[in-house]
Amino acid sequence: MNRFQAHLLTGQTLAGVALLFCLAAESSADLIRLKYGGEVRGKIVSSASSRTGHLDIQTVSGAMVSVSEKDVEFVTRRSLVYEEYEMKARLTPRDVASLWSLSQWCQEKRLKPQREKILMQILELDPQNEQAHRALGHIKREGKWTTQEEYMLSRGYVRYKRKYVTPEEKELLEKSAAEREEQRRWHSKLAGWSKWLTGRSDKQRQIAVEKIRALTDPTAVPALEKVFADHPSRDVRLLYVETLARFDTPASVTSLIKQGLFDVDSGIRSKAIQAVPQTRKQLASSVLVQHLANKQNVVVRRAASALGKLGDKSAIPFLIDALVTTHKYRVQVDLPTVGVTLGPGGNVTQGTQYQLPPEIMAGLLTGQIPPENISTQSNPPPVKAVRTVRVNQQNPEVLEALKSLTKVNFGYDKRTWKLWLLSQNS
Repeated sequence: MNRFQAHLLTGQTLAGVALLFCLAAESSADLIRLKYGGEVRGKIVSSASSRTGHLDIQTVSGAMVSVSEKDVEFVTRRSLVYEEYEMKARLTPRDVASLWSLSQWCQEKRLKPQREKILMQILELDPQNEQAHRALGHIKREGKWTTQEEYMLSRGYVRYKRKYVTPEEKELLEKSAAEREEQRRWHSKLAGWSKWLTGRSDKQRQIAVEKIRALTDPTAVPALEKVFADHPSRDVRLLYVETLARFDTPASVTSLIKQGLFDVDSGIRSKAIQAVPQTRKQLASSVLVQHLANKQNVVVRRAASALGKLGDKSAIPFLIDALVTTHKYRVQVDLPTVGVTLGPGGNVTQGTQYQLPPEIMAGLLTGQIPPENISTQSNPPPVKAVRTVRVNQQNPEVLEALKSLTKVNFGYDKRTWKLWLLSQNS
């Protein structure tokens, strides 16, 4: 670049910055789209009527441009911040530090699409750049960066209206208003039949059983779950599982899995898992995998046991992660304390560690209570307090499921399991 070109470039840049300050008062600028595909950004200073068939535009760079009206596709106005971005993007050097600075500016100006574009450019230059990955919401898993969507899809979720849900949840959310109304009608019917099942009339009980066993409408499944999943009668819950098994829908499979994990009766839990149709094994597996991260350890173990019975090998990576899980428990603990009485006799010797009530300690420190007026009991009753503890728990059912699916055994050593899985994939 010669001295004249450098001077011209500097002059145009300064003129552009000056124009941006002038336009800032209006916070908007004109964008003229040309029919042959080009764009001119700046401020229209004369309309076509002022000079036959032409528009005069002062561009962001400071230059004056005249274009023929017949070459103009359309004219629109947009926020000045976009013009600022266009100029900054053209002038920013293509190195990681400069692009990161531009991405931060975009964040301040709430230019999300433009910021994502800049962050992707950073990753083209430096594919392992942690700042850019995290800014894009990427997750590092087993040494590889993935998008949030890729990670959630690998866990069996799908995207629905800006959030991730299970496939069956999406199906339920997409149900029409008419279907929801039909479900409400089913709930009313089933609630009545539920009363008959536990009523005094044998005839009504038999009618209710026959009607429930004759159900074929899949829209009845949500109402079935609501009415019968937690029914106090074991026989009624068995009838519920038997009925669900005749449906072959995502909703019925989800309900069976819930019963197989949360029913208080182990026999019913086993029957519910066994009742999953062969055609829905993969869906059932994806639902169970989600429960390997359940807050309740007993649910984690039940889910692992069910996955082992289903025999779906795609669950292996998630089972490895669940070999040892961390859970929170609320427990009672004894606090150190001392019984305190006011009155003559006894005193607190220096250096003795006592946990006195705050008002007693304040009185001692301010001189309102003389030390000789403090008498301690040698064996005060313990004070109980509730604390939250985190416990790492090994899950035998998870290990058994892994052994069943892989025919190998590395105990609870997650690292060795992952190395073995990597060797199988490669």
